[in-house]
Amino acid sequence: MKKTLVFLGTLVLVFALASPVIFKSHTSQEVLAKCYHGIVGDSNSVFTIDSKQGNQIEGSMAFAFAQKDSSYGTYKGTYENGLMKVSYKFWSEGVESVGNYEFTKVGENFKGSGYIYLPAKDCQKFIKKN
Repeated sequence: MKKTLVFLGTLVLVFALASPVIFKSHTSQEVLAKCYHGIVGDSNSVFTIDSKQGNQIEGSMAFAFAQKDSSYGTYKGTYENGLMKVSYKFWSEGVESVGNYEFTKVGENFKGSGYIYLPAKDCQKFIKKN
C-alpha cells in the first residue's frame, strides 16, 4: 500500500511538472489587432496586419507626415517573441523604395520608428490602395 501511494505521488508530481510543457504547444497563438495607429504631433503612421501564418506576417503601412512627404506601401516580414521585423516597399514622391523596420510589442501596443502604435478600428483613411 505504501509503495502504491509513493508511486501515485511520484506520478502526480511528474505530471504536474510536465503539464506546462505538454500543454504549451496546444495553446492558441497570440492575437494581434488588424490595425495599429501611431501619432506624433501632426504626423500619423499606421500598419495593418493582413496575413499572419506561423511567424510570417504581411500587410499595408503608411507614414503620413505633417510637413514632409508621406509614404504608402506594403510590408512582409516576421513576428516572433514580440518582435516584428519587416521590409517595407513603399512609394514616396513618385519613387519606389524599400526600408527595413523593427517594431517591439509592449502589452497590446507596438513601439517603433518613433511611434507608439495602439490597436485601432480603422486604418483605411491612411492606407492608399492601388
